[in-house]
Amino acid sequence: MNRLLFCCGLCVCLTGQIAGQSPIEHPSRPQNAVSADKTSQPREIAFDVVSIKPIGKPDPDWFWGAQIAPTPDGYKGLKEQSLWETIMLAYYQHSHSPWYWMGRKSLLLGAPSWLMKNQYSIDAKVSPEDVEEWQKPDPDGKRLHVALQKMLQDRCKLVLHTEMVEQPVYALVIKRGAKMKLKEADPSEAIPADADRVPYDGATKDIDSAHTTTRFYAMSIGYVVAHLIKDRPVIDMTGLKGRYDFVLQSVLDETQDGTYNLDLESVGLTLKAMKSPIEVLVIDHIEEPSPN
Repeated sequence: MNRLLFCCGLCVCLTGQIAGQSPIEHPSRPQNAVSADKTSQPREIAFDVVSIKPIGKPDPDWFWGAQIAPTPDGYKGLKEQSLWETIMLAYYQHSHSPWYWMGRKSLLLGAPSWLMKNQYSIDAKVSPEDVEEWQKPDPDGKRLHVALQKMLQDRCKLVLHTEMVEQPVYALVIKRGAKMKLKEADPSEAIPADADRVPYDGATKDIDSAHTTTRFYAMSIGYVVAHLIKDRPVIDMTGLKGRYDFVLQSVLDETQDGTYNLDLESVGLTLKAMKSPIEVLVIDHIEEPSPN
């Protein structure tokens, strides 16, 4: 597997209002349907025209990932994109990496076999009257994800609910006794023009010719969590809520053959295996979309 898993510029950060505060930050928590602070949210928009075309011969070697960035007038998926990943994109908070959903299959329950197997080409457009609103800043990515939710409910008759289910997880924590090498980012700092901007987050820049060492600018811990390619969900228990500047190297993960992961301990972080209640999506009803 490509060692540049953590360098991809795809990102989604879907946030909702959560009652109460918890020391556990679930980067994969489903988006709440209603925010308590509607005044701070962008106006919801539904796609005006949607095309969902099944791929005649699915690619068995397709890579994990959904196209998560909006287009200037709507949304265009990857050439091969499963509706399983489209649902995950529409309803979950983070998926900064196209490989993010590996090991997260347990976050969506009740899915029929075709949901992950079949692949589609998705092309959606907003109405001409909504283009100007669609192009306004959307720092949390909420506008796109609400539109995708409406698309799935309309075209696939999707009905789902959430449940709390205890599952094996990895908790990202501050390593005891370690020296933290995360510098809180200065909002006024100048990010290099040749750095790769990450939608809804900071920026990254490779600093070695082998592309194994990366400097991160104004990056959230959620981004780090999303780039840990593990066999189970990863939750954030660091308590670090800001944006940070730091350097990380990708190293071969001895626990997963051929996979490169971030060297967390070099910045004072580590993973702890444990069990934790995870809020998961449960599908009550879904239909295959009719071709158009």
